[in-house]
Amino acid sequence: GVEIASYVASGIEDLKHIVQMTECLKKLGCEVNDYCGMHIHVDACDLDEENAGVILAYWLKIEHTLSQILPQHRRNNEYCRFFL
Repeated sequence: GVEIASYVASGIEDLKHIVQMTECLKKLGCEVNDYCGMHIHVDACDLDEENAGVILAYWLKIEHTLSQILPQHRRNNEYCRFFL
């Protein structure tokens, strides 16, 4: 397999660029299997402890619900662990 790492993105224009890149890879015939996917790293260096805690609290409230949209093999996967 291959991992493609992007530059540190910021803002809607960078998000649009990432979408364009994934569309290009698809046109080139790139495929994924049950063991790969896409994840995004988010820079949170400008958050103070309180704001980071608020984001984490919201995530903990919705994580289980959001996980229900994933295929079963993604929910019970040694590489994808949930907080709760």
